[in-house]
Amino acid sequence: MKRPGPSPMRAFIKRGARFFLNGALMRASDSVTVEIHAADVLLMPSHLIEPEAVRTPLEQLYYCVQQMLIEPERRSYWHDALREGLAAGLAAEQREALKPVLQLVERDRLQSAMAQLRKLIRADRETSSAA
Repeated sequence: MKRPGPSPMRAFIKRGARFFLNGALMRASDSVTVEIHAADVLLMPSHLIEPEAVRTPLEQLYYCVQQMLIEPERRSYWHDALREGLAAGLAAEQREALKPVLQLVERDRLQSAMAQLRKLIRADRETSSAA
């Protein structure tokens, strides 16, 4: 009897959308639903931030972690940029909130670190818009 493996991940990709799959930049020529059975790294369009869209220190940190995934050969460069970004422009409570993110980066759990940073960025936006 065959054991069922982990269920595949399904992703809907819009026409023209870019995404990264195991380090390869992909672009969908048409809208498509993709079934992914095994992937080390999958970054969807909603998870990507373009350099010109970086506006806040938290977004700068997110971009550095994103680039560690996209450009593994330049990881040390992006890691140094992450450390520099931590030293500048962050309030004490933000630095404290980033400790778990840094632990994830050190353990090479970059996608989890990005997820945590997305939550912090959303919270920062909500705080900024409420003020």
